[in-house]
Amino acid sequence: MLIDHPLRPGRLASVCGLIVALGSQAASQLPDQSIPPGNPITLDKLMLGKALFWDEQLSATGTVACGTCHMPSAGGSDPRSSLAPEASTHPGLDGVYGTADDVLGSPGVVRNLADASYAPDPLFGFGPRVTTRKAPSFINAGFAPSLFWDGRAKGQFVDPLSGAVLLENFAALETQAAEPPIDAVEMGHEGIAWSAIPPRIEGLRPLELASDVPAELTAFVDGATYQQLFEQAFGPGGVTPARIAMALASYQRKLVSDQAKILKKPLGFTQLELDGGEVFANEGRCVACHKGLLFTDHSFRNTGVRPIGEDRGLGAFTGKPEDDGKFRVPSLLNVGLRAPLFHNGGASSLAEVIEFYDRGGDFHENQDPKIEPLGLSDQQKLELLAYLGTFDDPRVRDELPPFDRPTLYSESGRVPVEYGLATPGSGGFSPDAIAIDPASITNTSFALGLNGALGGAPAILLIGSGQEPAGISLLGVSWFVALDQPFVQLVTPALEGSGAGQGYTTTVLDLSALAPTQIGQSFHGQWAVL
Repeated sequence: MLIDHPLRPGRLASVCGLIVALGSQAASQLPDQSIPPGNPITLDKLMLGKALFWDEQLSATGTVACGTCHMPSAGGSDPRSSLAPEASTHPGLDGVYGTADDVLGSPGVVRNLADASYAPDPLFGFGPRVTTRKAPSFINAGFAPSLFWDGRAKGQFVDPLSGAVLLENFAALETQAAEPPIDAVEMGHEGIAWSAIPPRIEGLRPLELASDVPAELTAFVDGATYQQLFEQAFGPGGVTPARIAMALASYQRKLVSDQAKILKKPLGFTQLELDGGEVFANEGRCVACHKGLLFTDHSFRNTGVRPIGEDRGLGAFTGKPEDDGKFRVPSLLNVGLRAPLFHNGGASSLAEVIEFYDRGGDFHENQDPKIEPLGLSDQQKLELLAYLGTFDDPRVRDELPPFDRPTLYSESGRVPVEYGLATPGSGGFSPDAIAIDPASITNTSFALGLNGALGGAPAILLIGSGQEPAGISLLGVSWFVALDQPFVQLVTPALEGSGAGQGYTTTVLDLSALAPTQIGQSFHGQWAVL
């Protein structure tokens, strides 16, 4: 094959032939996905899955959707890992922040119980818990024979309630979708079971908390409840765990990213990008694992990112010592949007990834023998970085159809805001108010928490329609709720915990009892610990 760009001396002409061949093959389409016969894609099922994927009401606290951790503009991964690294850090196996085994994961839900009350977590206190791995991309996930970093989501899908096999093959997406809603870190509450989720959501209107909902999704929902839409998509039987997973999988199978520059005829490639393609195929040895039009061989390898004692990866699933430390080789499509990279978020940029592989990994136990020092020059690293820059799909980056989405409640200006300063109490500790749940008239379990007060002490929660932004001093306390306007006074049981700074409690309110005329009003709350 001939190209318009001259080769630099010492480069192999066959490599440029490889680059052009990639573009020529991809001019048609990516390989066909294997869709389980028992879950054919329909438009109703796809749209229902899209609504579920972007609906925070699927979580126990109403604060996390599947899409919270999987944003198209972040290449299908979690942008918070880089935008808010402190809140996205898991302290790792040693439980100590600031050490080498820290992980940049994904914030989930505050530790909460079946009654919607909050409980302290040993690592995260009353803040959102964080996953132990960086969220992988959900884009092009329909091509993968197994999912999750450790590959535990295989092709056979069983009913989350009965355990009966529903889909024999090709159902990794359904299997994967069944885990996050009942994970107490990601979306659930302590001890949650799948049987509790359908009754909780069946009467809800999809995306009630979202805004800027795409027009086609708005038209699909059209005021219906989840119960009605599930019967529209699946027939009689309403909302079931298996149907939730099947709808989510149907939506994700349609998220095919095939418009990256690398997947088109590369006539517009710069010389730097072309040279980077040669490094990718030769000196960099990237094609050993990142091959084909998806730029992955779907294998599992220990690349030496961290010691296997911190995370066994595939080995924890298979029980085989030779699998310890192995993780799924991800597709490189949209890799430039997904920083930080690796399963632990350990590389902040593609440049760091290139440096990592150039030095041959970090030489940990069970490391793949293919990972060895490369000896790339600084120029070759720049070329390789330029080549990887052609892997991003502009529709993914800009969240254009089919990668369009609603604005989540957590991204809106309607999230409760804490203001004012606490008055220190016993031992000089300043209590913290906790208000993260959606203040929606559909929320029957709106939780307001308190932490860091005197354990065993009684507390009062004041909720009013007026505020004192600067606070008014009365009885040695600064009051931010206007006491001369209508308010509700709630006396809670004695705080849990023992000692100064160790007391906590939660009050759970049913906001559906509010009158429709109160929608849009602002309310202010303040705890007083006696």
